[in-house]
Amino acid sequence: ADPGGTLLFFDWLTPGRVASGEVFRYVDLRWDLDAFANGRLIARERYCLSPDDSSLETLHFLYPQAHYVSCVVLSSAAPPFAEVESLNSSQVYLGHGPLCEGGWTIKALCADSLSARHTLRNLRKIVYQALQRPLPNLGRLM
Repeated sequence: ADPGGTLLFFDWLTPGRVASGEVFRYVDLRWDLDAFANGRLIARERYCLSPDDSSLETLHFLYPQAHYVSCVVLSSAAPPFAEVESLNSSQVYLGHGPLCEGGWTIKALCADSLSARHTLRNLRKIVYQALQRPLPNLGRLM
């Protein structure tokens, strides 16, 4: 993000086609995220998930068909952690924290697609309000 700029990034990992019985039935899933502010790396995520090793244990620990939702915000705005905490429930296990410079991150493990959609919808509202930005209309998606 440029000085004074804002970056808002949401990500949603689903376990696959649950209704078809295809839960985490991929060979290998890898994704990477690097976030920079003022030329400095301030957030890095690296995931490699495979049904053939222990990499899925954390996702399965609470929910057998877990959905993972994450949000990275690069901004000088104050993080809305108190509001975010209200999204925790028996269906959603959520955590958050500051980045080392100018931003924060929020992660949620959700029991199923409905709880993930609900969490993402409410998370977007909370984050956009904290950034004092109008919430974009995404139609049926959110």
